[in-house]
Formats: sequence, structure tokens, C-alpha cells
Amino acid sequence: MAKYIKGTLDPKIKSDPGSGKWCSDKQEAKYLVYKRAIEAALELRMGKTLAGEDADKHLQHFFNNTGNDLYINLRNMIDRVPSLKLFYEQELAEAKAFASKLSTGSHWITSSRLRSGYAKKTENSNWYYAVGGYAYWGKAKVNVINASTHKTVTINFEFKLFDRYNWDNGKKVTIDGQIVTDDFMQNFHRQCYAREFNVKGSYSKKYTFKINKGSITP
Repeated sequence: MAKYIKGTLDPKIKSDPGSGKWCSDKQEAKYLVYKRAIEAALELRMGKTLAGEDADKHLQHFFNNTGNDLYINLRNMIDRVPSLKLFYEQELAEAKAFASKLSTGSHWITSSRLRSGYAKKTENSNWYYAVGGYAYWGKAKVNVINASTHKTVTINFEFKLFDRYNWDNGKKVTIDGQIVTDDFMQNFHRQCYAREFNVKGSYSKKYTFKINKGSITP
């Protein structure tokens, strides 16, 4: 259970160390050559992507070397990754259940902890390469109106996602028939040729339902 509570604060996010400290290693010219070759492949793909539209965009952002947060189209990811759609529906149901017990008036509610998910390659290869593992949670502004026979609950629900785009020791993927190891990609970050970054997403939708004799009616 997400364990919703009253409040507005997001649960605390912890990310793995990835490649470690940015610019911590001495630069080697060969990695600049590798970087230029990868960027050229991204640019000269002739209408096709290397790993998917979002996957390519995230890789290009990595090589842009800014470290700035990158915001995704979370609605698109929900629609295309079945497991994430299920998580969205579960999170919404729990937010509704908590909201249904609140008193008349306006309230803010939020999940008290993160949950985690993984976009598998078999679900959608684009989001597998772009995000892979991620954390998610929900929050909402709730308005409760009481009537003689029922109460009406309006919930402005926000579903949020976080991922750290980084490279972990010992992992690898296969892109366009080529094996790419995380150990290889870590060098770009540590040698100042690229920079890891945060991936964030948010999707909001308004729902109204009535509660009558202990039941929830959409």
C-alpha cells in the first residue's frame, strides 16, 4: 500500500551512485572520439532511431553534458508501458480510498513512500532504454462536499515519476546489435564528456465520485 497521508511533501528520493563523481577521472582522447561517433550515429539515423525516440533523446541529453533535469511525457509512457498503467490505476485507487474518508472541505494528500517499477524491453523497448527502472508516487488536492444522502469527492490527482539516468557497474544492454556495457559508458561521465541527470515526469487528471452508504460510485 502507498500509505497516503495528509500533506503536500513528496516522499524522499534516493538514487544509486551510478558512475560516481562527475569529472573525477583524467580525460582520454579516445573517449572524445567515441562520443563524436555516437552523436553522429544519433544525428545520421536516416529517419530511424537507435533505440527509440525517447531513448535517443535521453542519450543525447547525456552527451550534452549539462546535468539538467529532463522532463518526459509521462502520459505517453503510461499508455505504452502496461505495468506502469497498472501502477497508475493502483495508486489512483488508493488515493481515492484515502480521500473518501476525509471530512468536508479541502485537503492535500500525498503518498508517504515511493514505489518502484521497471519498464521491460518486452513491454516497450523505447522506454526500456530511456528509463528502465524508476520510482513513482501520487498526490492530490481533494475537495469533499457533504449532502443528506451522500458526499461528493473531487480529486485532482497527480502521478509522478523519477529516475536517475546513470550507468551502474556490471550492467549491459544490446542496441542495434551492439553490446554496450555500463562500465564503458561510465567513462564519459567521469571524464567530463557527458553528465548523468534526473528524469522527471508528471501526469494530472481530475476525478469526481460519490460516496453513498459506504460505497464509491464513479
